[in-house]
Amino acid sequence: MTKELFEYLCGKCNVYRTARYIIAQQIVERHDEKAGNYTMSLDFRTPRTPELDELYNRWFAGRMRLNGWRLRTDVRTLHGLR
Repeated sequence: MTKELFEYLCGKCNVYRTARYIIAQQIVERHDEKAGNYTMSLDFRTPRTPELDELYNRWFAGRMRLNGWRLRTDVRTLHGLR
């Protein structure tokens, strides 16, 4: 993942990290006549690297919980980023 893509995702998504991945979570609200209203999460994950961890630490230095957390939604889809 490039620095530019990382910074773009940090500005547009909920970003958090796990032991193995940095994940950008985009929340989408859906309105469907048959299924009703629901929230959906598009999760984009990339493996943690020392370079990405350094960017993450700088970007989120002011967080109370540095690693952040996943926001709950009704539906989740997962995509890998390289």
